[in-house]
Amino acid sequence: MDLLVAQTLARVHSLRGFQKPRVGSYFDAMDRLVSAFRAANLLPPDQLDELFRRYADLIKVYPRNDAELVASHNDVKPQNMVFDGDRLWLVDWEAAFLNELLCSR
Repeated sequence: MDLLVAQTLARVHSLRGFQKPRVGSYFDAMDRLVSAFRAANLLPPDQLDELFRRYADLIKVYPRNDAELVASHNDVKPQNMVFDGDRLWLVDWEAAFLNELLCSR
């Protein structure tokens, strides 16, 4: 089944002319979450300093190239898959948009 899922995702990622606009990327969303977490002051600053330093290092080097965006389902989980005995279908496309191909990194 893992191979079938991987093959199905590869077909999705290769779609041309995917029309659903990009509403954000995984790392854009992470930037917002990290900023909100930092602003919430839930833990002492000395406990979070290393974490935020490492995150800053990551975003400096992670490539963000809009030309390499692919069609993405963005919500792949067993509840959004239907196997008809022959073919795997991805359902529930409301979270789909152009996004980074994270699995290739």
